[in-house]
Amino acid sequence: MVWLQVSVLAIVAIGTLNWKVLPFVWHLKVFKAIYDAFSSNLLLPKPGQQFAEFITPSRSPFGECDLYMHKSNSTYFSDLDVARAKLLANVFRPAWVFYQQQGEVPPHPILGGVVCLFKKEIPLYQRYEIRSRILCWDRKWLWIVSHFVETGHTAGRPRGLYASCLSKLVFKQKGRTIPPEEIFKNAGYLPPGYQATKKQPWAAPNCRSSNTDPAPPSRSKRSGDWGSAEIEEERLIGCDCAFFMESLDSLHHKLIPNEA
Repeated sequence: MVWLQVSVLAIVAIGTLNWKVLPFVWHLKVFKAIYDAFSSNLLLPKPGQQFAEFITPSRSPFGECDLYMHKSNSTYFSDLDVARAKLLANVFRPAWVFYQQQGEVPPHPILGGVVCLFKKEIPLYQRYEIRSRILCWDRKWLWIVSHFVETGHTAGRPRGLYASCLSKLVFKQKGRTIPPEEIFKNAGYLPPGYQATKKQPWAAPNCRSSNTDPAPPSRSKRSGDWGSAEIEEERLIGCDCAFFMESLDSLHHKLIPNEA
């Protein structure tokens, strides 16, 4: 019976140290993020609040590590699922309430793609944070930027950056695409009279290319009231990155067809 007790203790120890990769834990974390957002008090949205940053803490257990004892590249994407769920549930809850009050089915987000750029490895059992916020949007897509950064930032020292990721989503309502701007207006995040650039953001003359004219820093941390000009400026700042991700759609045409 000793071997049985040792086996049970070993299983419990392994499960405890790797609880994050156990079956259904990912589902529970996603559902918890949504539940926490919808169970909190609903505050009156204000213009500019859609750019708020949401922080999701995590760590890299042994079950997520590769042969080099670093967080495996593929596991970044499951972390992003949880971070996006937290952001979307909190930001778009007022919109979902609006559509329900109108007797309509609320639009639901569908992921259209993810790009992840790795800067520095995450060691075994290292704590880190996923800091996510809305970057920009156009007539169809919404882009979310997420940064994997070190936990425990010390004042006066740059925060350690592990990876930067960009996700694009589309909202569907009974098979119909709902523009993000329409959802923002219904939620109360856009001031009266707001009008986005009519052209695609990457075709707009004031959308800066990161290769020739670096974009100014984000205004998402700014204090005070947000007007139409500030919101549109923030949206166009994010268009620089959105342009390069959108151009990757041409990869679908690079598939070599089978020979007859």
